[in-house]
Amino acid sequence: PLVIPIAEAGTAAPSEWTVRVHLAPWPGARRAPGSVDVKVQGQTVAKGIRIPPWTSAGKNGLVREFTGISAKDKMTLQIVPSAKGTTSLPILSGVEILPH
Repeated sequence: PLVIPIAEAGTAAPSEWTVRVHLAPWPGARRAPGSVDVKVQGQTVAKGIRIPPWTSAGKNGLVREFTGISAKDKMTLQIVPSAKGTTSLPILSGVEILPH
């Protein structure tokens, strides 16, 4: 998993966050990547996300927003295949973590 620090030890931080995940296909990919699940703080927050074909030109991506995520000092994020046999995953091209 990707672990992102969101507050320094001993500092006060909001307890709820909005997390935006930016996904994109690999440049030059001939087909869209397989579907993925998104986990934040160990919990599955989205299942079966597919990157639409219109993103394959590499000019656009896909953004999914998740609100009310609880965290104190770090945020964990995982992008995992939705189905067995998925060989192509999208690029995690960005993560935004905003106070809720």
